[in-house]
Amino acid sequence: KKGLENDRLITAPLTDPRSNLARMGSADLHLDTLLFNGHTTTTDSLWAGVPVLTMPGERHASRVAASSSSLFHSVTHMQVPTLEAYVHQAIALGRKRHVTKVMKETIAEQRMDTPLFDTQRWVRDWERGASLLWEKFTETDSINSHIILSA
Repeated sequence: KKGLENDRLITAPLTDPRSNLARMGSADLHLDTLLFNGHTTTTDSLWAGVPVLTMPGERHASRVAASSSSLFHSVTHMQVPTLEAYVHQAIALGRKRHVTKVMKETIAEQRMDTPLFDTQRWVRDWERGASLLWEKFTETDSINSHIILSA
């Protein structure tokens, strides 16, 4: 009735994580939930190369998807400010498969260059933070301030 072909809306049974990631890549677009965003689901969708449309809110739980998707700088149209814009953008992207195809290709190309999926960088930063924490503790015998790691 509203212009979405039945074969474009797919439901599937629960499966193991590897199979789930494989089939996620067949989606054109991930529509994020409002108020409490997808956390692992968003990351899985981006790993599978699927753009995530999200509307960040005021609380941490409603900003996670925006944070993750913002790491793909050249992929636009992924964050919207209002519910009206969310609905409009979802419909527009649903009708423009050529646009979501380019978005998917860009995410796939950039995936390994983002901090979100750079495990070696994460480990290096975590180790540096742990070392700084230990140094601060041994110097003062207490830890009463934040440790900020710059890029």
